[in-house]
Amino acid sequence: MSRKTKTIVFYRHLIAEAAHFAWRRKLLWIFGLFAGILSTGSVLDITLRHFNRIERVGWTVDQMILGVFPEWDYAEIFRFSAGFLEPLHGRVLFGVMAVIFVIVIALSLRSQSVIITAASNEHIVWKEAWEKSYEHLSDLLLLNVMWKLVQWILLLLTSLPLALVLLEATVANATLYFGLFLLLFPLGIIANTIFNLAIIEVARNRADAMHALHASVSLFKKHWLASLELSIIVFVCSLIGWSVFLLAAALFFIPSTILVTAALLSGLPFLFSFFTGFCIFAYFIGFSFFFGMMVLFQYAAWVRFHERAANRILGKRIFGKLERVWGGSR
Repeated sequence: MSRKTKTIVFYRHLIAEAAHFAWRRKLLWIFGLFAGILSTGSVLDITLRHFNRIERVGWTVDQMILGVFPEWDYAEIFRFSAGFLEPLHGRVLFGVMAVIFVIVIALSLRSQSVIITAASNEHIVWKEAWEKSYEHLSDLLLLNVMWKLVQWILLLLTSLPLALVLLEATVANATLYFGLFLLLFPLGIIANTIFNLAIIEVARNRADAMHALHASVSLFKKHWLASLELSIIVFVCSLIGWSVFLLAAALFFIPSTILVTAALLSGLPFLFSFFTGFCIFAYFIGFSFFFGMMVLFQYAAWVRFHERAANRILGKRIFGKLERVWGGSR
């Protein structure tokens, strides 16, 4: 490493800024909730969830689609329910569900743009960010579709050897599955990082999808170690945050149980229904807002990484902790 290359204390400030932004811009939690439908902004978390589904959901076509698109469950429920309806009613229901699906995807894409734009410029208001989100909707859609296809291909390549293991549990098949997993799991993290950075490039710099993908590949090649380190740090922070939320939910469960039990013993059905509905609603609202906040935090962390890494001056400095350790030992 050249002596002229400077290092920079990176992660502590980045995570602190992202956490402060996510806590202060509470209105953006709603956009984080919708953006999380397509991606939570994490990298390692997405990869772990997809590869964890391999052993749990199996390897049929429907199950592998479910591994990449968890929302496929709702399509299966709809398809099953439509079988009990008359043809005309089934077509009407299908049309309504198709419209809802398009609206949800559009909201998710625009929400991605809103939170990335707001994280890039903290002085911008959400209305202005919402108006600008129209400009690159097609590029965000293209990148998200490509991202899902890459995830499906990686999942398929890892699932096929598992099918051989399930059909014939031999040492050779198990070795093949383990070897492919060791190869494809890091590839999954790399692909998720590149597409995550590409989406940020589109929303921040109004680039087209292909240019953003090329720029994110170049950025990853230059700061690949820092990207992987950040993915682990963001995942750990997210894990700690969800642990705190689950602890708070468990503590809330005690008084809510007492309240519902007291309402039940009162012998008043209305009171029991009211308090039960209130507790369920409180849990739902708490989960939704916390989920939106965590998505906002993870996107904000990657936006700040992108800002520093793409900067002509700061981008020449070494970000990775391991890089600084290696450089100091030389």
